[in-house]
Amino acid sequence: MVLTEEYLQTKFPFSREAGAHLILQYEGNDREHLADEIEKVGDICLKQGALEVFVADNRTTKDKLWKGRKSVAEAVWAHAPIQIANEDVVIPTSRAADFMKELENLCRGAGIKYAAYGHLGDGNMHVTLYLEREEREWREIIEAARRRLYAVVIKFGGTLTGEHGVGLKRVEYVPLFIDRAQIELIRRVKLAFDPNNILNPGKMVPWE
Repeated sequence: MVLTEEYLQTKFPFSREAGAHLILQYEGNDREHLADEIEKVGDICLKQGALEVFVADNRTTKDKLWKGRKSVAEAVWAHAPIQIANEDVVIPTSRAADFMKELENLCRGAGIKYAAYGHLGDGNMHVTLYLEREEREWREIIEAARRRLYAVVIKFGGTLTGEHGVGLKRVEYVPLFIDRAQIELIRRVKLAFDPNNILNPGKMVPWE
């Protein structure tokens, strides 16, 4: 969020000391009921170690928070437009806090920076790895960090992608997450509908 504040030239109403920020949006027709629910959830968050709970009780503040969340990717790209890699991993929601700690340690050890944001409700985390310094071998550095990231995801029972798909970009990493039998099953299903393999070829699983 620090990069986002700088990018948008604004300040968000919460502490920079927190390791992560969780945005919850409530909707309903009964204001009193909503207020009760928000208070209950706020108490739970504080009991679980939250540093603070901020309630955006008007449209202006709410829109500002969501603009910040939606601008994270743009902020990172503006800060580090070249030496960068975007990931789309999924981890069990119960392991989110552990994952964030491991990610912090991983990146510190690799000497790189990261931004992690996404959809905690389903465990989908967009992790951007990047370098702030000029580095001739930045691709190798990022690739090594990516593979260590995948190892952490696997350790926590997660998977390669949740929202953006495998495509060509991630196809070489599929065998890290599923075994040969599963890969062969996917191939057979694909070939049953596309025996000549001419529809969007080379995607989902390795074909060679």
